[in-house]
Amino acid sequence: MKKFFSLIPLSVGFSLIFFGQILVAKKSTAELLEGAKIINRKYPQTHSSGRYRVDKISVYNQTFRFHYTSFMRNSISEQKTIFWADVITRSKMPNLSRVIYSQGSLRHRYSDSRGNFLFEFIVTPSDLKRF
Repeated sequence: MKKFFSLIPLSVGFSLIFFGQILVAKKSTAELLEGAKIINRKYPQTHSSGRYRVDKISVYNQTFRFHYTSFMRNSISEQKTIFWADVITRSKMPNLSRVIYSQGSLRHRYSDSRGNFLFEFIVTPSDLKRF
């Protein structure tokens, strides 16, 4: 099987992940799972601000789902505002936007430090155009 994931560092003031370059064509679940396996070698990794940790990437509904642990004590509404801005900024980077356009979306799932689900964002191509 042709390898579609060549590791390229991606950063927003810190080394968040190594994310593969993905060709424009939509990928199969098997190809996405292989990409997630490669990417997950770098996780878990805590953001330099200490606000959250990237735990892993999984595949859900034919796209990648990022799993985060939030260390913030703010209200859920405040966390959503803060993390949405961060997610949109990172999603506009070339490697992530390529995935969003080819797969239709990217998911970002947040839990608290006890593992309880807080919220999930689904970023679509229209979100990239709006913000």
